[in-house]
Amino acid sequence: MTEVSAELSPTTLKLFLYVAGEAKHWDGTPPIEGLIPFSHEDKGRFTHLKKLGLLFVDEVDRDNHQIRFTRKGSALAAQHGVKLL
Repeated sequence: MTEVSAELSPTTLKLFLYVAGEAKHWDGTPPIEGLIPFSHEDKGRFTHLKKLGLLFVDEVDRDNHQIRFTRKGSALAAQHGVKLL
């Protein structure tokens, strides 16, 4: 298990892998809007993923925010069989 994986709860890792898996449908940068309905807990998990440096969010405009994965996030996804663009 990697150092980053140890810092993620199973539910947070599941959220990360879901978002990473959806990236292939969005040219590697899935939107937050419309991806999945985020519960209050999911918002906290997503914030944790950002704080760990696995991903960040670009604001394209007020109603369009794209998720981008860092090298660290791409490496974690690859360890779980998810290839990011």
